Amino acid sequence: MEVKDLKKLSAEPLEKMLIEKQATLRDLRSSVASNQLLNVRGIRKVRKDISQIKTILTEQKKVQETVSE
Repeated sequence: MEVKDLKKLSAEPLEKMLIEKQATLRDLRSSVASNQLLNVRGIRKVRKDISQIKTILTEQKKVQETVSE
């Protein structure tokens, strides 16, 4: 997904996606360790997705804090 699409989602679906991406990253890392994965660029993509999701979640939390004050 693109960042603009992720920003439209609420926190709950983003957290579910984050958990899924973290599990995917764990699987990819174990595949690399056992020399089963040839394309290691997938790890970079998943790490980028995780960081984007975390950034958007942090932004949403800060907006909620400022609104509640």
